[in-house]
Amino acid sequence: MKKVMMILLAQTILLSFCLAGPAPQGSASQQTPGVYDTWVATDGLGRSLPSAEEAGDTRTDKYVGLFYFICHDDPQNGGTGTLIDNSKVFAEGGLFAVWEMLLQDQTHVWGEPYFGYYVNTDEWVYRKHAAMFSALNIDFIFVDLSNSFLHGEGLFILFETWHKIREEGGTTPQIALFCGWRPSTARFTLDAVWERIYQNEAYRDLFFEWEGKPLFLGSPADLTQEYLDFFTIRESWVGTGSSSEYVYTGVNQWNWFDPYPQTVGKNARGENEHISVSAAGHANSDTSRSYVGDGGALSAQNADFGFSLTTTGEGLFFQQQWEYALQVDPMVITITGWNEFSVGAQSNLGEGQVMAGTYHVNFSDPQYDRHYIDLFNTEFSRDIEPINGFFNDNYYYQMASYIRKFKGTAAVPCAEGGRDIDLSAPYEEQWADVGPLFCDTMGDIAHRDSPSLENVYRYVNTTGRNDIVSVKVSKENGYTAFLITCAEELVYGAEGVAGRAGIDFKEPEDGALQTFVNASEGDVSEAGSNWMNLLIDSDQNADTGWEGYDYILNRSRDGKTVSVERFLYNSWEFERVGQAEYVIDGENLVIRVADSLVGLEGRDQFDFKAADNSVADGDVLKFMTLGDAAPDNRFNFRYIKQSGGSGGHGEGVSAAVFKGIGICAGILILAGLCVVAVKACVAKRKK
Repeated sequence: MKKVMMILLAQTILLSFCLAGPAPQGSASQQTPGVYDTWVATDGLGRSLPSAEEAGDTRTDKYVGLFYFICHDDPQNGGTGTLIDNSKVFAEGGLFAVWEMLLQDQTHVWGEPYFGYYVNTDEWVYRKHAAMFSALNIDFIFVDLSNSFLHGEGLFILFETWHKIREEGGTTPQIALFCGWRPSTARFTLDAVWERIYQNEAYRDLFFEWEGKPLFLGSPADLTQEYLDFFTIRESWVGTGSSSEYVYTGVNQWNWFDPYPQTVGKNARGENEHISVSAAGHANSDTSRSYVGDGGALSAQNADFGFSLTTTGEGLFFQQQWEYALQVDPMVITITGWNEFSVGAQSNLGEGQVMAGTYHVNFSDPQYDRHYIDLFNTEFSRDIEPINGFFNDNYYYQMASYIRKFKGTAAVPCAEGGRDIDLSAPYEEQWADVGPLFCDTMGDIAHRDSPSLENVYRYVNTTGRNDIVSVKVSKENGYTAFLITCAEELVYGAEGVAGRAGIDFKEPEDGALQTFVNASEGDVSEAGSNWMNLLIDSDQNADTGWEGYDYILNRSRDGKTVSVERFLYNSWEFERVGQAEYVIDGENLVIRVADSLVGLEGRDQFDFKAADNSVADGDVLKFMTLGDAAPDNRFNFRYIKQSGGSGGHGEGVSAAVFKGIGICAGILILAGLCVVAVKACVAKRKK
């Protein structure tokens, strides 16, 4: 393993001990506290994530769970080859096409996730989800198995993929299972997964524990004593209704959905243990994404399935549920939901119910006999996962904002140890005392090759190339230097492909594949315009530049310098303003730029991102799928120099200040010894 990775591990251990704090109820794994929650972002609606000043200090006794669906089964080389996207039908053919669609029996989805119509065996998607959840400090997912189906190998591939991520040094949330209200479903599911999951010691650290035992959401009525002893059990269903097999008491019960104002779940001690938050309700009710409290069903105003509403992407229902949950301030908030894009249409069910605010179910008329209990389209759905088009990633960042308001967040650490970096001198000693270390998700350049739902497409993504793991910044004497470190030695070439095979790209013929070239040995002037880019938001204003970025570095280069370009017209257009010197050393790229070229004269606060083989056409969402971005997606790192400077919006805290310093003192010594030991091991290996 590379020396830099070993030092990063020691630093992660230090952060974990110093910042994690006690967890008396749950055991959510916060492997890198103080890393993700200092990232900053502004979404497509101009909403910025709250700072520590706005959200308060990190609270280690608060937990967030996310409802997670795996019902999109792998076609196993079969599939119908047909898929109907209800929202795209309207976008392409209007309301008349939607009415025609209601008569069609093929597999329906309400919309397209940004990662495509993926199946539950796609490891690449599970890796992306793990990174996206870790970035938001989501503690656990609870997997929907409430219909007495295991959905093939999907659940087991999820566990194995997240286990691999942790073995590789990455982070994931933990996992619990949700089996609804039926006693038979709970028993069937646990019998089916007991040996492969709960008796598998390799997965032990993936279980989300509550009150000292793995959490299980389901009925205890038919469970064996072995199961009852092994789990902490919370019954879970919708609202406060009861049935012959489920009696609502409000104690030790966690609803996965409840209309505003949501019911609070108490524990046996009478404490406010849990509340649910949802992006929307059901397609057979008024509770669509734009519905707020008792203000009326906006979706029913035009009888057009809510397609004419302009508020779908604003998260009004979601916002009201979150605001009430924050007032209650329970121990746990569970969120509905993620990757629930398959639509279940049924006939002879729900006579008289109103579907998507538009028609009443009528068994005697084929045009009106379809019943959609959960999902229908963009307005009548409750998925938070970014989608292709429509409201894109709005809900993801809205969720990020509210999670920070609930759990608190760390202050952005101030820079220290800065010096004017001399690129002609050995870099290691110059950077040794420079902080903070801006860390990115590790191991996020995996490649993809998977069928879609119903085998309509085959998704391929081979753009992962340089895995950026950290960045340091040193700003002195009119220059700012960036040390960008990757997991392995820097390479270029082999840009790869991404998209749907045969549609978005043609696969190369045999022998035509590009190969990686070691950047320290090759001619990097031949690398493409999106090789190891550095983007700078010098004024910390999301309304200026391209997506807030004012400058981009290294779209072109020669043997000594990289280009410095300014974004024009708030778009993906450029004007070259100068050049910056650079040096490559193994896994490290150092770029040193004059402050006067990038708007940093007299300004000691700015935001930035490094990216490799990623956005090359101005589509900011492609930071989610192409190559690697540090930090991920729309997130940015924020640099704040301790001496102050002008114009920033962020708050800072000295990197030398820790809460609970008495506890941390010993850990600091331990971490120092770890680093010394690492260096000694590396030196020994070099002999």
